[in-house]
Amino acid sequence: MKTDSLFLEGKHVRLEPLELSHTQGLAAAAAADPSLYQWSPVPQGETEARKYVETALTWRDAGTAIPFAIVRVDDAIVVGSTRFWNLERWSWPASHASQRPQRAGRM
Repeated sequence: MKTDSLFLEGKHVRLEPLELSHTQGLAAAAAADPSLYQWSPVPQGETEARKYVETALTWRDAGTAIPFAIVRVDDAIVVGSTRFWNLERWSWPASHASQRPQRAGRM
């Protein structure tokens, strides 16, 4: 799935396709308040953050994940990352097509 132009923006944050250029921002976000990450592993430092991003991009290129940087809208600061992961594609059963709701008439 092509995701390089997939941006999702809300009032406070924007999800944008994760790239190596987000590495420094992710490292800074992880260092800001380590107590936020006491229950989950978060890459510390730029070297670990780069490895994290490279892994996410490898999974993206393999078609198994869609990684995003989380960017604060007000100041464009990277505050984290997220991803859709373990993607599976499957075909609808043939009988399913006949059960889809019909669309309303065209205007």
